[in-house]
Amino acid sequence: MLEASKIFTHCADLSGSCKEYAVASRWSHFVNREFIEQVASPEQYNEEKQLGIPESPHFKNLTDPQGFLTSEIGFIDVILAPLFEAANEFMKRDLCDIMEYLKETRETYQSRLDELKLNSGKPKIANN
Repeated sequence: MLEASKIFTHCADLSGSCKEYAVASRWSHFVNREFIEQVASPEQYNEEKQLGIPESPHFKNLTDPQGFLTSEIGFIDVILAPLFEAANEFMKRDLCDIMEYLKETRETYQSRLDELKLNSGKPKIANN
């Protein structure tokens, strides 16, 4: 039961992307702004470097629309989808709405990334 508690604690902490796209996108922008500020902080960067903590590739290129979208898609594919699939199975498929929102958010990010690549421009990413 402790393992289930840990899974659901992580789900609650990471659930921003499992909301309707307008909310999920806005939440992702807030979180990424925090990541960008962490990278921009020379004190934090130097402290982490001294501790031997490698720079996270997730933090790179977040100010670039393609970098942001690629990062979000990767986060959904590698972290969120497996986590919420496990939680959904545990809950006997009672999290289907959440899973659908996560799928829609991922598809929207992918569509926007494909459009950026096709147009090879960098239009501003809307928060909706």
